[in-house]
Amino acid sequence: MIDEIILTGGLGNQLFGVLEACRLSLKNRRRIILNIAEFKPASETTRPLLVDILLPELSNYFIVDAGIFAKFRCLLSRLSRKIFGARRVSGRIPGDEVAICSLIPWIKTHRAYFQYFDDTPLDMAAVNLLISLMTNKIVQKENHTLAIHVRRGDYLFPQHSIHGTISVHDLIVEANIAIMNESFDKVIIFSDSPEQIDLADFLTLGIPCVLDEGGDAIGVFLRMAECSGIIASNSTFSLWAALLGRPRYVALPEFWMTGTSSRSLGFPNMRRFPCTR
Repeated sequence: MIDEIILTGGLGNQLFGVLEACRLSLKNRRRIILNIAEFKPASETTRPLLVDILLPELSNYFIVDAGIFAKFRCLLSRLSRKIFGARRVSGRIPGDEVAICSLIPWIKTHRAYFQYFDDTPLDMAAVNLLISLMTNKIVQKENHTLAIHVRRGDYLFPQHSIHGTISVHDLIVEANIAIMNESFDKVIIFSDSPEQIDLADFLTLGIPCVLDEGGDAIGVFLRMAECSGIIASNSTFSLWAALLGRPRYVALPEFWMTGTSSRSLGFPNMRRFPCTR
């Protein structure tokens, strides 16, 4: 039997797919197929395959497949999900479902975002394996910089309104706590909607605040991960920057979606900060 993970979504969700591949690899002691057939060239989509850039050793550890048979298995998995549905784990966030297609006798195909992380020995070993695939791309600096992620972008569209957005006020309240407890001396604001950021809102923090320069997603991700503190938004992008960068201060919003606690994600050792939702 061969396990296959279908990668999908943005960088954060792609990383959750790789995390599940790492789990299966460690648990079953066999190589895993990463099916990337759903991705189009970067010029044709706003969500290109990025995880292979962040993890240069990916293809040395996993079988990365985008061929005609991979496309066929993607289609078969999609049809299987429509016909047989997906397995929903009680207490998890909406969308955290796993659809397993076993219609091909020797391949078990998994389709999901795999968002739960419980600090179990298997989870910790899996994330350490994932980090090893990065070949030291994240440089941990001896700095006192706090990253604040202001997530907007497609969360403002009606079809994504379930996510909700974390208010700047709630982020600033948490930043004041972080600065008081950890003596940060600089704040960098990361946002996918920089035109909506008014740095004057952050003057009350009393330390220099700058807006990240932006650019390609991997560059932004690595700069965020290199900060010594991260106040994440309800976004897998900043959650993964915190998980892989391992800063000394990490805070997640108490609510991940409207009415859904971020504790349903797992990550029990990360701080939660109050937010109005």
